[in-house]
Amino acid sequence: MSNINTNTKHSIVNCRLAIASEHSDNTKGITNVLKAAFNEYISEGFLFDFSIDNEQNFKKIKPKSELDDGEIFELHKMYMVLIRDTQSNKDWVKIETCIELESLSEAELRAILKDKVSFKDDDTILVANISTSEHVII
Repeated sequence: MSNINTNTKHSIVNCRLAIASEHSDNTKGITNVLKAAFNEYISEGFLFDFSIDNEQNFKKIKPKSELDDGEIFELHKMYMVLIRDTQSNKDWVKIETCIELESLSEAELRAILKDKVSFKDDDTILVANISTSEHVII
Protein backbone atom coordinates (compact mmCIF):
# COMPACT_ATOMS: atom_id res chain seq x y z
CA MET A 1 0.00 0.00 0.00
CA SER A 2 1.45 3.35 -0.98
CA ASN A 3 0.12 6.86 -1.24
CA ILE A 4 2.60 8.47 -3.65
CA ASN A 5 1.53 11.80 -5.10
CA THR A 6 2.98 12.61 -8.52
CA ASN A 7 4.81 15.90 -9.02
CA THR A 8 5.19 16.27 -5.24
CA LYS A 9 8.41 16.19 -3.21
CA HIS A 10 8.72 13.36 -0.71
CA SER A 11 11.38 13.02 2.03
CA ILE A 12 13.25 9.71 2.20
CA VAL A 13 14.21 8.77 5.77
CA ASN A 14 16.47 5.83 6.65
CA CYS A 15 15.64 4.32 10.02
CA ARG A 16 17.08 1.55 12.17
CA LEU A 17 15.01 -0.18 14.85
CA ALA A 18 16.06 -2.43 17.73
CA ILE A 19 13.30 -4.95 18.44
CA ALA A 20 12.73 -6.29 21.97
CA SER A 21 14.53 -9.59 22.57
CA GLU A 22 11.35 -11.59 23.22
CA HIS A 23 10.28 -10.89 19.62
CA SER A 24 13.67 -11.00 17.88
CA ASP A 25 13.33 -14.54 16.46
CA ASN A 26 9.91 -13.88 14.91
CA THR A 27 10.94 -12.14 11.68
CA LYS A 28 7.54 -12.61 10.04
CA GLY A 29 5.75 -11.25 13.12
CA ILE A 30 8.07 -8.23 13.31
CA THR A 31 7.54 -7.50 9.64
CA ASN A 32 3.76 -7.80 9.99
CA VAL A 33 3.66 -5.44 13.00
CA LEU A 34 5.82 -2.85 11.22
CA LYS A 35 3.76 -3.09 8.04
CA ALA A 36 0.51 -2.64 10.00
CA ALA A 37 1.90 0.37 11.87
CA PHE A 38 3.31 1.97 8.73
CA ASN A 39 0.10 1.33 6.76
CA GLU A 40 -1.84 3.18 9.48
CA TYR A 41 0.39 6.22 8.96
CA ILE A 42 -0.05 5.91 5.19
CA SER A 43 -3.83 5.97 5.53
CA GLU A 44 -3.48 9.08 7.77
CA GLY A 45 -1.40 10.80 5.06
CA PHE A 46 1.83 11.11 7.10
CA LEU A 47 3.77 8.36 5.28
CA PHE A 48 3.58 7.81 1.56
CA ASP A 49 5.40 4.48 1.23
CA PHE A 50 7.93 2.26 3.03
CA SER A 51 10.22 -0.70 2.49
CA ILE A 52 11.78 -3.13 4.94
CA ASP A 53 15.13 -4.00 3.37
CA ASN A 54 16.12 -7.02 5.43
CA GLU A 55 12.79 -8.56 6.42
CA GLN A 56 14.05 -12.12 5.79
CA ASN A 57 17.43 -11.69 7.49
CA PHE A 58 17.32 -9.62 10.68
CA LYS A 59 20.70 -9.13 12.33
CA LYS A 60 20.79 -10.49 15.90
CA ILE A 61 22.89 -8.58 18.45
CA LYS A 62 23.61 -9.69 22.01
CA PRO A 63 25.17 -6.86 24.07
CA LYS A 64 27.58 -7.96 26.78
CA SER A 65 26.89 -4.93 28.99
CA GLU A 66 24.39 -2.14 29.59
CA LEU A 67 24.12 0.30 26.69
CA ASP A 68 23.15 3.95 26.42
CA ASP A 69 20.54 5.08 23.90
CA GLY A 70 21.70 4.43 20.35
CA GLU A 71 24.78 2.36 21.31
CA ILE A 72 23.23 -0.94 20.19
CA PHE A 73 23.54 0.23 16.58
CA GLU A 74 27.31 0.58 16.99
CA LEU A 75 27.45 -3.21 17.54
CA HIS A 76 25.81 -3.85 14.16
CA LYS A 77 28.39 -4.40 11.42
CA MET A 78 27.25 -3.67 7.90
CA TYR A 79 29.26 -4.32 4.77
CA MET A 80 28.91 -3.02 1.24
CA VAL A 81 30.22 -5.10 -1.64
CA LEU A 82 30.67 -3.55 -5.08
CA ILE A 83 31.14 -5.84 -8.06
CA ARG A 84 32.17 -4.59 -11.49
CA ASP A 85 29.89 -6.99 -13.35
CA THR A 86 31.16 -7.22 -16.94
CA GLN A 87 29.31 -10.47 -17.64
CA SER A 88 25.74 -9.17 -17.69
CA ASN A 89 26.23 -5.39 -17.73
CA LYS A 90 28.88 -2.68 -17.60
CA ASP A 91 27.79 -1.18 -14.29
CA TRP A 92 28.61 -1.87 -10.67
CA VAL A 93 26.38 -4.14 -8.60
CA LYS A 94 25.93 -3.01 -4.96
CA ILE A 95 25.23 -5.55 -2.22
CA GLU A 96 24.71 -4.66 1.45
CA THR A 97 25.02 -7.43 4.00
CA CYS A 98 25.39 -8.18 7.70
CA ILE A 99 27.43 -11.33 6.95
CA GLU A 100 30.83 -11.08 8.65
CA LEU A 101 33.00 -10.59 5.56
CA GLU A 102 36.25 -9.74 7.35
CA SER A 103 36.91 -13.38 8.24
CA LEU A 104 36.23 -14.76 4.73
CA SER A 105 38.85 -15.59 2.15
CA GLU A 106 38.36 -14.19 -1.35
CA ALA A 107 37.28 -17.65 -2.57
CA GLU A 108 34.66 -17.93 0.22
CA LEU A 109 33.40 -14.42 -0.52
CA ARG A 110 33.08 -15.15 -4.24
CA ALA A 111 31.20 -18.40 -3.49
CA ILE A 112 28.64 -16.53 -1.34
CA LEU A 113 28.25 -13.78 -3.94
CA LYS A 114 27.78 -16.26 -6.83
CA ASP A 115 24.49 -17.33 -5.18
CA LYS A 116 23.14 -13.78 -5.49
CA VAL A 117 24.68 -12.22 -8.62
CA SER A 118 26.49 -13.45 -11.71
CA PHE A 119 29.99 -12.21 -12.47
CA LYS A 120 33.21 -13.41 -14.05
CA ASP A 121 36.18 -14.61 -12.03
CA ASP A 122 38.26 -11.60 -13.07
CA ASP A 123 35.57 -8.98 -12.24
CA THR A 124 36.56 -6.45 -9.60
CA ILE A 125 35.09 -6.92 -6.09
CA LEU A 126 35.42 -4.20 -3.46
CA VAL A 127 34.39 -4.71 0.18
CA ALA A 128 33.90 -1.96 2.76
CA ASN A 129 32.78 -2.09 6.39
CA ILE A 130 30.23 0.73 6.14
CA SER A 131 29.24 0.49 9.79
CA THR A 132 32.48 2.31 10.66
CA SER A 133 32.26 4.85 7.85
CA GLU A 134 30.74 8.30 7.93
CA HIS A 135 27.45 8.48 6.02
CA VAL A 136 26.88 11.76 4.20
CA ILE A 137 23.92 12.38 1.89
CA ILE A 138 24.12 15.29 -0.52
